[in-house]
Amino acid sequence: MNQTSAGGNCAPGSNRPQVLVVGLLPPLIGGVATCVKTFLEAPGLQAQYKLSSHDPTRGLPAESGFCGLWRRGFLFLMRCLGRNLKVEQRLDQLKRKLDAITDLRLVHLHSSSFESFRLNARLVEELHRQRITFLLQMHGGGFREFFDQASIEEQEWIRRILNLPSGLIVLSEQWRSFYQHLVPEQEIFLLPNPIQDKAEPRLVQHPEAVFFLGHLTRNKGVEDLLAAWQKVRISRPEAELWLAGPDLEQIMSGISVTEKEKLGIKYFGLVLGEEKRKLFHQAALLTLPSYYEGLPIVLLEAMAMGLPVVATPVGAVPEVLTDGEEGLLVPVGEIDQLASALLQLLKNPELRQSMGQLGFDRVSQKYHIDVLSVTLAEIYQQTIEKGDHETGCCPEQ
Repeated sequence: MNQTSAGGNCAPGSNRPQVLVVGLLPPLIGGVATCVKTFLEAPGLQAQYKLSSHDPTRGLPAESGFCGLWRRGFLFLMRCLGRNLKVEQRLDQLKRKLDAITDLRLVHLHSSSFESFRLNARLVEELHRQRITFLLQMHGGGFREFFDQASIEEQEWIRRILNLPSGLIVLSEQWRSFYQHLVPEQEIFLLPNPIQDKAEPRLVQHPEAVFFLGHLTRNKGVEDLLAAWQKVRISRPEAELWLAGPDLEQIMSGISVTEKEKLGIKYFGLVLGEEKRKLFHQAALLTLPSYYEGLPIVLLEAMAMGLPVVATPVGAVPEVLTDGEEGLLVPVGEIDQLASALLQLLKNPELRQSMGQLGFDRVSQKYHIDVLSVTLAEIYQQTIEKGDHETGCCPEQ
């Protein structure tokens, strides 16, 4: 990339400012990859900005079809081979990408916590070193734990990295307050995760099916859900529990076929596309008893399908779902209360219908990509103008 672009990102005569989006992309699955893909494909954003993308994991060892398993394999390799080599590979890939762009105005970098943040920190430092205007968007629900577990020295390093971008993008008001406390001088923008498909009411439903979609892990509350389900089946022997997603911790492998049949548990594995949509259409409700969340896209997808939701009030969940309106919120780890909430909705189809309609209305109005792409376009414009002002760059209009 030429020095005119790097030093302030000036691009005279450019009709649509060039924006490079750096983050996970399909075929990896998960919230980050879905979010990045949805915004990249937004017509409203494409009309105003020339978007290009870069996945910093492409070409590195241990990639696979889904994000969680890839991450675990990748982290294992890093521990065996040393993190520095992988960091340098990511850095070299980014440099080559930047060199190929001659009119770059902004970089939008996506990250989360723990190893993701440590790896992306070098990219942050490189973008800052090149005086490129860039935004850092924080995903995932584990950053508070990541920060609290860090040493005093590492906490200072985390704060320094978070202060280098031109601004931070976060998923909710709760996360904005958290990051504002960490880096009070930093500008922080609010941008929830989007849904891409138009919200649509369900055509069919199984009146006794509870649906869980996500990584089958303890942090997602799957063990709590299985314990609560045994209590649910005592009162609702016809109820079924549908589980879908990668079994990363071999939770389902520990349950025999006989036990699954006895408890009405069906495991669908990884589901995508029409298969996922079919399960959303047929289920009576969604449950998400997580211990940590950012802003779970599965929650938005379920509400867009008119499903009521039983969830825990973690991350941005309480900002999307109001207890008693679009669904029910239960305390983290409270198995009896989880079972009670599931039973309350299974026994009351009218309540499910009314909650589902409220969720459908809310998502349609606040979380569709057509709405949020306008917000992101404004964030881009404000950040580019800030970068131009700081460098004294005044490109022609």
